[in-house]
Amino acid sequence: MKYLHKIAHILNWNYGKPDAFYEGEKLMMSFKCTGCERRSGIHPCDDVIDRELEKGILGFPA
Repeated sequence: MKYLHKIAHILNWNYGKPDAFYEGEKLMMSFKCTGCERRSGIHPCDDVIDRELEKGILGFPA
């Protein structure tokens, strides 16, 4: 079963949930695997919000 989990991570077939945490004073977002608790796709939340605001997706004009 351990090997199947490892293969799932390699192929990005793993499952989990979005996870928010603070690194110092910066809010970070990631995807946390429910099987092994490993985080992937870690990025600052501010970058995502700024990008979406530039696109005008959050309801504000671009």
